[in-house]
Amino acid sequence: NGNGPTTVVPRENAVAQVFDGKIFLFGGRQEHRIVDSVEVYDPAVGRWQLESQLPQARYGMAAVVVDSAIWLIGGTVNGGKNSDRVDVYYPRSNRWETLPARLNYARGAPMAARVEGEILVLGGIYYGPLASYEKYNFATGSWEVIGNMLYGCGSAGYTHTGNQIWVIGGIAHRDSFDKVQIFSWQGNRGVWREGPPLNTPRKELVAAEVDGKVYAIGGQASMGGVVYNIVEALDVLVGLTENEAPLPRTTVVLENYPNPFNGETTLVLNLPERDDVRLQVFDALGREVAMLYRGWLAAGEHRFTFSIRNSTGLPLSSGLYFVQLQGKKFTALRRVHLIK
Repeated sequence: NGNGPTTVVPRENAVAQVFDGKIFLFGGRQEHRIVDSVEVYDPAVGRWQLESQLPQARYGMAAVVVDSAIWLIGGTVNGGKNSDRVDVYYPRSNRWETLPARLNYARGAPMAARVEGEILVLGGIYYGPLASYEKYNFATGSWEVIGNMLYGCGSAGYTHTGNQIWVIGGIAHRDSFDKVQIFSWQGNRGVWREGPPLNTPRKELVAAEVDGKVYAIGGQASMGGVVYNIVEALDVLVGLTENEAPLPRTTVVLENYPNPFNGETTLVLNLPERDDVRLQVFDALGREVAMLYRGWLAAGEHRFTFSIRNSTGLPLSSGLYFVQLQGKKFTALRRVHLIK
């Protein structure tokens, strides 16, 4: 009870992690300025002190402890751009590295956890709420998209207990919602279940698990809406629906030929099931250059053409482009190279 020691730098939308009994606070935002400082709180000292500086100032990232390091994943940088970057901080030596592998999607306000030895980053915002989640493959040193949540969202409360990750509330399509999504490993695959909904829909809340209960703390109603001091408790063992999310019968396939290409390339999409999709092309900076299709597609093979001209008819420059499939059930990403 009472007021504790204040941080050195006022900030919101930062991320914190506990390591070696100390609290590390990363980034965040101070009014219209993005904060790049790192502070640490040592209970033995009883005060916050500046410890380091982020390699790239950002806010709304996810953080997870991996062995002797803290991984900072995604977030939002200057200009409101979402990031696919992962920075690795070693608290004991006050040292930084940037993970060579980038996320498949630039994710603002994602959720992340380490479960059963696997590092997962879930959802977030990338031209709208994302349902997809990625796993880091230590063998290949790359991120792999391995499935979808029940609902796309970002800015959710999240925590993990045992082999489960709880994703609570969040923002979906510009408004807060009340959904509770629970992920667990079963064998060698992930399964999603829907938990009992929040009584009050909210985003930017904090979640924590203590003694078999998951607590949903605070949060905001909607864009610029009321800020809550509500705390709801959800039992880990009871109140869950028994219906599991159906898994795709097979993996969605998105290929193209030729690749690299000069002039145009043919994209071949094979959907296991009917889905409402968007097929878009982005440049290396994450800017949309073409909308190839938007609407429902039946199960089976579909072909689309991507040419050297963008949606306005202007020629594209040589380089790397990303073809993204975003649907209600399936997501896929394909790298294509334009050579003139």
